[in-house]
Amino acid sequence: MEIPILRVEGLSKNFTLHMLEGEMIYGCDDINFTLNSGEFMGIAGPSGAGKSTILKCIYRTYIPSGGNIWYYSDKIGKIDLSFADERKILRLRYGEIGYVSQFLKVIPRVSTINILRGELLQRGYNAAAANQQACELLEMMKINTSLWEAFPATFSGGEQQRINIARALLMKPRLLLLDEPTAALDNETKKIVIQALLTLKQRGSSIIGVFHDRESMNQLVDRVFTMRSGQCKSIKRKRVAV
Repeated sequence: MEIPILRVEGLSKNFTLHMLEGEMIYGCDDINFTLNSGEFMGIAGPSGAGKSTILKCIYRTYIPSGGNIWYYSDKIGKIDLSFADERKILRLRYGEIGYVSQFLKVIPRVSTINILRGELLQRGYNAAAANQQACELLEMMKINTSLWEAFPATFSGGEQQRINIARALLMKPRLLLLDEPTAALDNETKKIVIQALLTLKQRGSSIIGVFHDRESMNQLVDRVFTMRSGQCKSIKRKRVAV
């Protein structure tokens, strides 16, 4: 029996351009889908179709203009993310819902290994365990040891994206939202990121990913939603073995 972890009903998001006398831009409209526990769903479509808007509404970076986003939380129970108060949203972000953007946002002058160590310490690891786990994640993501003490701002785009994925791995989220996780990566780096995401799925995470890279998406997802002018339709996919 399939168990839902997320149900999106009639989701819409509009943006008002006040500098243009209140002109409205429609980010997405009447979006409906269910994500089951342990499922990986891809969202595909042209630029400007509303793919990232959906993710940001779920993560509550954007407050939806209409509709409901029902999340089935382990700790809180069934909750509508469209209307939940900020304290509950922050609690879910800390413990259950992760978001990986195309950009690495960290404190500028903290070394890469200390970024991971710090997050692990906040999650209750002792110093030795945090150090070991951080080293294992950096090795898994094929980050050269000479860069572990460097600031991530000095990294290439592909290296920064691998650090983003490493942070998601250490969080072990129930629900992970990915915005172009393989964008602008070379083939070898894509293989590393794809394997890391498959590892997360095998550990039980439910995942929604926005993709332009169809080849990578087809290796990862169970199902694709293709966006057209803010709408989406579901297409079953058969994953390609890595």
